[in-house]
Amino acid sequence: MDGFYKLPGLKCNAAKCQLFCAGISKEETQYISGITEFPLGTLPVRYLGVSLITGKLTRQDCQVLVDKITQRMRSWRSRLLTYAGRIQLISTVITSTLQYWLNIFLLPQYIIKEVERLCNEFLWDSAVDGSRARAVMEWDKLALPKQEGGLGIRNFSLWNKACVLRHIWEVLTFGGSLWVAWVTRYMLKHKNIREVSGTSAGTWVWRRFLKCREFAYPHVTGVPPHVLWQGEQMQKYSVKRVWNSIRSTTRSELVEACMLKGDNPQAWLYFVVGYA
Repeated sequence: MDGFYKLPGLKCNAAKCQLFCAGISKEETQYISGITEFPLGTLPVRYLGVSLITGKLTRQDCQVLVDKITQRMRSWRSRLLTYAGRIQLISTVITSTLQYWLNIFLLPQYIIKEVERLCNEFLWDSAVDGSRARAVMEWDKLALPKQEGGLGIRNFSLWNKACVLRHIWEVLTFGGSLWVAWVTRYMLKHKNIREVSGTSAGTWVWRRFLKCREFAYPHVTGVPPHVLWQGEQMQKYSVKRVWNSIRSTTRSELVEACMLKGDNPQAWLYFVVGYA
């Protein structure tokens, strides 16, 4: 540490540092802590507001995100907001609050449902404390583009998948980042990402990462690194474009499943009108 201090002329602030050790005895940990004067830290630890975890992402890990959204909505309730104003806050502030988490993790569905419940209650002027909201329309219909009869609010579940697919795309196209190089060498072992088993050894985050491949494969063609998205070259990854592709695929599968359900025209005609 003294050698490091001499090179840049900087010194660590022991009051702002913590020491984390693994694979050594308690005596050795105490010895290192005494030399560095760094207090021993406990897991889980947060970095840039997100928990550094190796296991499954739990409700407790995501509670800080839910609490932050809840506090924002409670502060807005004291203002006289129109429905248009509430929709704007959900589409901008709440989505921005979620964005960082959506870029990193494939969030559990119960967390996304909890956020959607809070947004639904806030939109229809219900207390953000668990009381039942008097919703005029289902949230799934609200979270559609305006040209499809919705309010232009993003579907957080599909948007989350589109954000995480950025990492799949970078691996497929050999993005050039240090993270891609590390994943290619140590996790994929220089294999094609298509060849790696989704149940292979690795952390929960890595297995969830591999699970996202199924959302990309219907749209990806070519051989890495010369990969095309829906038959066209994508110079820069576009979350919005991928999101629209996933939405279109999901809707096509639902329409096809409904039409194959039987030959009664009223059954599938009603379904198509619902998305018109």
